[in-house]
Amino acid sequence: MAALSFCYFAAFCDNARFDSDAADYITSAAKGFPSIYFDSGSITPAGMYSLSREQSDYGSHLWRYLERARDPAAFRHFHVALSFYPYALAAALGAGDRGQRLVTASEGALVIAIAFFGLQSAGVGIALSAVASLLITLSPSVVRTFTDPSPHTLFLALIVAFGFMAGRFLETGSTPLMHAVAALLAVLF
Repeated sequence: MAALSFCYFAAFCDNARFDSDAADYITSAAKGFPSIYFDSGSITPAGMYSLSREQSDYGSHLWRYLERARDPAAFRHFHVALSFYPYALAAALGAGDRGQRLVTASEGALVIAIAFFGLQSAGVGIALSAVASLLITLSPSVVRTFTDPSPHTLFLALIVAFGFMAGRFLETGSTPLMHAVAALLAVLF
């Protein structure tokens, strides 16, 4: 099901210019792993507060200052770093706009796979799980979401996995599941 979803999403991935926040996200990812992880070159929250007070006196918006300073956290829109690692890897490998969209499509296919297997682990039959996954895949809003680079797609995959695993843990009380749920929760925040 994931491979089918990926192929469907990939058909909508092109080299067109980004018309959303994706341009900022890819700019941040292109700065590389150390910049993303350490926020090197970013202004601290305390620094932003004092800058915002200073900038208001001059009538300039703080975001314009951060943009001119090429602040990596600002280009990430202050999302957590984890979601940008796949895009940073793609950028390091020289991926263009379509390549970055394919990263998102693969994360979207992962969401579909997690939903498919999660539904089965919750007791839903294989046929109904497949139909639900197919309906999710064909939804125009899902296609748009899973073909536009964004930190939200990987987060969605992790949160859906967390939900299914947490439900299974509450049902079974399994210690390995408890550890997996705790690890996912730590990664999510």
